[in-house]
Amino acid sequence: MGIADRMTALSERIIDVPGVQGVTLGGSRARGTARPDSDWDFGIYHSGDLDVAALQRIADAAVDERVTLTPRGGWGPWVDGGGWLTMDGVAVDWLYRDLDRVDAIADRAELGQFAFHRQVGHPLGFLDVAYLGELATSQIIADPDGHLESRRSRCRDYPPALARELASKCLWEADFDVLIAGKGAAGGDAVYVAGVLAHALTLTAHALHAHAHSWVTTEKGIISTAAELPATPDEFASRAHGCVGLLDPAPAALRRSVDTARQLICEVRETVGDHPPGNGT
Repeated sequence: MGIADRMTALSERIIDVPGVQGVTLGGSRARGTARPDSDWDFGIYHSGDLDVAALQRIADAAVDERVTLTPRGGWGPWVDGGGWLTMDGVAVDWLYRDLDRVDAIADRAELGQFAFHRQVGHPLGFLDVAYLGELATSQIIADPDGHLESRRSRCRDYPPALARELASKCLWEADFDVLIAGKGAAGGDAVYVAGVLAHALTLTAHALHAHAHSWVTTEKGIISTAAELPATPDEFASRAHGCVGLLDPAPAALRRSVDTARQLICEVRETVGDHPPGNGT
């Protein structure tokens, strides 16, 4: 029995845990873009209190080696907790997701409101509307009362106000990043320039996704997925990676990287349009 079949069977027990409303398969496995070594990501959606002890008993009976599930919030405020399990030698992640928070984020997204939140493992910050993208792109495994499907129908279409605000604000901040990166380049500070340019280019990729009404659920691979969007500048990925791949600390070389990033952002702005940021956040 494969992991998907095992989790489908387990979900019949998980769904009976107090607080659990549904179970999904997410990430690259759900999107059909997984590598052979990709993890299996399962979202355990809950409302109100979650009986972690009951989940632990289910996990203990299913895994190769016992792993302690975290309490809610055990991995930080946005990657809400869960466990990194191994089943039949395969990495399987159980991830808690709060449906009440999904509802609140969906209300804000329709008004064009979003935020990046500090979270371990997310260098740019966790984009809160990724919760909507996760649900929109997931495969629902268990949803006996329709709680997940009703929310997914709401977030399947990307809110136009969110697209406009996210694109404009990301590009505004990317422009500022390039400005301050130039100051670091003058001093030969390669590590600083690399960090700032990576931040700027990731924001630029977010802007492209927003413009295309394409949900982003992770920063990993965002440059490559942005490069596949229809209105993305030519050779976007190779040019973006080239800005930070092998930075020479010589000021002249750093300035060339900054100039390349600045040109990319200008080309993206021509595609997205120059809409001044509103009061969406």
